Amino acid sequence: MLERNATGGVVQRYYRSLNGRLIRSYHHGFYLYNVRGDVKQRTCDQGVIIAIYRYSAFGVELNPAVGNTNRFRFAGEYWDTHRGEYYLRARSFNPRLGRFTQPDPFWGIHNMQNCIHSILQAGNLFVYCGNDPVNRIDPSGLAYFIFHCSDFRSQAAWQARQLVGIIHIHHITYVGDFITKWNNMAALDMIFGVFIFTHGHGRAISFANTFDAISVDGYTRASATASAEAILRSLAELNPIQLYRGHVHLFACNPGHMATYHAMEDGNFASALSSIVSGGGVFAFDGGVAFGVSGGFWGNARTMLTRNFVPRVSNRQGGFRYILEHHGHERYSREPYGRLFFRDGQLATPPRSNPCFCSR
Repeated sequence: MLERNATGGVVQRYYRSLNGRLIRSYHHGFYLYNVRGDVKQRTCDQGVIIAIYRYSAFGVELNPAVGNTNRFRFAGEYWDTHRGEYYLRARSFNPRLGRFTQPDPFWGIHNMQNCIHSILQAGNLFVYCGNDPVNRIDPSGLAYFIFHCSDFRSQAAWQARQLVGIIHIHHITYVGDFITKWNNMAALDMIFGVFIFTHGHGRAISFANTFDAISVDGYTRASATASAEAILRSLAELNPIQLYRGHVHLFACNPGHMATYHAMEDGNFASALSSIVSGGGVFAFDGGVAFGVSGGFWGNARTMLTRNFVPRVSNRQGGFRYILEHHGHERYSREPYGRLFFRDGQLATPPRSNPCFCSR
């Protein structure tokens, strides 16, 4: 990355890793970090330490060196010397106040229902990292969003424990609730990551039951068991979102099913969803999904004891086989491909820095 002056001349060069972390700059050497991501030392090309940094919990630099022109410090973020604030893209953070200097652009009285995290956040729209800067960072001034239906409370809680930053968990009880909360989230300029835990198949994801769902086109074939109150909504009702260095992760059975992707003109649910996601893509499973350790009774027992609900391809693939049979040409001909990546409506190569389920 180059920094240029008004005439186009190069005044600084920056080198970053695949996940975006600053490694080296032309004038300030190599950057060394602690576990939280604070710049702790800088070294020259020969490995000699040329600067040491110490911070308070909220990022006030202790005993700063006079004339230090390095701009990247606490949490690896850009330090604005003139304003005395860290620039976090969506907002600026003042370490002496321990607060953002602009209100949270998402939370408010209008959308704090059904989520204790949003209630706490709405009580102070300037709070940084939930007042826990020792264990969390907030790299965008925004947060991660987790949506889950009632059957996946434990999995959503597990996912929240893997993330570092502000985490907003939405318990979704019906499809209209999901659409409202998604569109509230979509009003943000940047979103760090979205995780969805629910049921699904090749063309839809569902919440309270099979018939309370959102599908690619808002249409499903008639079912003898469908009730008069069945609700099916369309992806067209979701507003586009802009991601910041993150992706949407669909933890449901078969929204990335490749038989549906090839058989339907508008693809499967994951590919269709990826067409309204900018700045990233959508990870989804071709195949059924399970969580935790495999191995029958003992595997389930170990999962519950450790509370480790890492997603994986399930040992049971009835829904996956049904979709293969429905599309005919692939009947029982292959095993699930597992987790796939979609971008701009198409199957794509996963990013080289393929972000897994966690950020810790």
